[in-house]
Amino acid sequence: MPHGVYSVSVTGAPRQDPLLALNRTAVDRASWRRSEASLQEGLLDDPRTAVLDVLGDRVPMRARDGAESYGDATLVLRAPRPSDRDLVTVYLGEDDDGRHYVAVLHDESGERAEQLVDLPAQGVLLDLRAAGGILDDAGAGLATTAIAMAHWHRTHRHCPRCGARTEVVQAGWVRRCPVDGAESYPLTHPAVIMAVTDPDDRLLLARGAQWAAGRMSVLAGFVEPGSPSSPPSRARCAKRSACACGTCATSPTSPGPSRRR
Repeated sequence: MPHGVYSVSVTGAPRQDPLLALNRTAVDRASWRRSEASLQEGLLDDPRTAVLDVLGDRVPMRARDGAESYGDATLVLRAPRPSDRDLVTVYLGEDDDGRHYVAVLHDESGERAEQLVDLPAQGVLLDLRAAGGILDDAGAGLATTAIAMAHWHRTHRHCPRCGARTEVVQAGWVRRCPVDGAESYPLTHPAVIMAVTDPDDRLLLARGAQWAAGRMSVLAGFVEPGSPSSPPSRARCAKRSACACGTCATSPTSPGPSRRR
């Protein structure tokens, strides 16, 4: 497509399947239990608790050969270990069978990460971009929450007021400053991702100059404070592609892979 200004339509609505890959879960977060003082300790003493290891932005899972649709992969969960108490843990919730889930956050994210988990046959460490479309409902919800919380803990270890090292409270969902008592909560960064089409129903794709050959993407970007969703869609389209956007239609929201701004 030559450079210029085009009239296009912007819509985030899926074309066929309205189910967004990461907008699924089968576990109740049971957030009311986070304030229980001994919740994590009790769960880590219970062999029935399901532990999900998080290594950087990846989690262990077992995928069938040729996995390409929902349910073709499941998370690799394990029983608690004594060493889990030395790491940051996050309470993820409870399923309909009364089983509780806890994420254990490891600092390792490179090649050494694979040595920290016992991967079964056909086991692999994957991030949300690679696994979101093949995990079952329970796995998608648990992995999305656990990876997002790991990212937050990794990038918010100190008090924004005084710089003191914060302590983890509320079952992993709050960081509190021991100096002034200030509390920090997980952050959500609104973003837009869009399908830009022309009157002939062709989809506009873009690529970064630094990307590997053959890699392309639909347009996306963060929403600035106080800005509604449609203007950022038009602004991002114009900035990235020199195309003028026409009608904008929004779709249901969905969590996505965390990225440090």
